Amino acid sequence: MADQALYTAKRGGRDAWTGVWFEAATDLQQVLRDPRGAVADGRIEAFASREPIAWNGTRTSDTSTGDGAATG
Repeated sequence: MADQALYTAKRGGRDAWTGVWFEAATDLQQVLRDPRGAVADGRIEAFASREPIAWNGTRTSDTSTGDGAATG
């Protein structure tokens, strides 16, 4: 998950960061396959210094708020 967040921040541009918050019981394999879906259904929360968050090489703004907090 840390690698996914790192690459997401890297796609966001210079001096960017991305963080995620989730419960220990969260199935990380499912989250890694579909991070946008995990944010959308509330399994994880994602925060970033730049919006929209670029998961897996695509930028989406439909799952995040303007303040960097993802909605669930």
